[in-house]
Amino acid sequence: GMANKTSALENACTSALGRALRWAFAGSKGPSREEMQKVSRAVPAPDDLTEKLEAVISIDGLQRIYEQGVAAGWMTEDVRVLFTARKAELKDA
Repeated sequence: GMANKTSALENACTSALGRALRWAFAGSKGPSREEMQKVSRAVPAPDDLTEKLEAVISIDGLQRIYEQGVAAGWMTEDVRVLFTARKAELKDA
């Protein structure tokens, strides 16, 4: 996801700490069922998404890309943040 693109080390450390705490207090050494289901469902956003967002010139155009992301399954919270920021830029323009 986007977290690994922008903060890979921090994400890895947080994950490792969570696994260590779970192992220490719950006796589990592996990922939870929920974690594995989340990873198996994850669909990566297109590599050119940032360029597409920068190129869009209207909120209607932004909405169309957003709807494509929802339909394709790559609309994660990290990606929503990008859309929100671009929408604010378009409103200010």
